Amino acid sequence: MRSFFALQEKQIHQGGWHDVIHWSKDQIQSNTAPIKIFTSRGGEKTAIIIAEITLDGIRKIKNGRHISLKALINGNNI
Repeated sequence: MRSFFALQEKQIHQGGWHDVIHWSKDQIQSNTAPIKIFTSRGGEKTAIIIAEITLDGIRKIKNGRHISLKALINGNNI
């Protein structure tokens, strides 16, 4: 099963694709800092950035960088 994560500064939200996108669209209205969307499958130790959300909209990212899932959840080195 695939999990999605939305990261804006120190705030993180985890859920399904639609849930993460909905949360991100609400967040971007009150805080204009870009939101990065990551995905990871169960059992993987890394997550990959797949999109970025700004006031201009959603931008998909091809060949996004991999980061440690532990670092993502803890908000370190992102």
